[in-house]
Amino acid sequence: MPQTIMVAEELQSLISGDKTVVVFFCAIWNGHSNFMQTVFDSYENHYPNAVFVKVDVDVAPDIAADYKVDELPVFKFFKGGAEVASMVGGDQFGLGSLCETHCK
Repeated sequence: MPQTIMVAEELQSLISGDKTVVVFFCAIWNGHSNFMQTVFDSYENHYPNAVFVKVDVDVAPDIAADYKVDELPVFKFFKGGAEVASMVGGDQFGLGSLCETHCK
């Protein structure tokens, strides 16, 4: 299961590493977040060369603000400290396509 991030410095440390990091910004009360949680969890097993983490925007609103998350769910892909892709919404096929492109 993807690690839940609650401290901004922890996320920044992961993002600045060599691996692709996929960040799932979500909230328990958001239906699309709940739907995508299972999909997101399964991708972690398919792409062992990437790091998959979750940020609950209600638990860590400062992190959500830092990354300008104003819709849910949001998926952001980082490589070498830079954001390389992002997606808003509950599109499991869109997320799969981005993982195929950035997480191999």
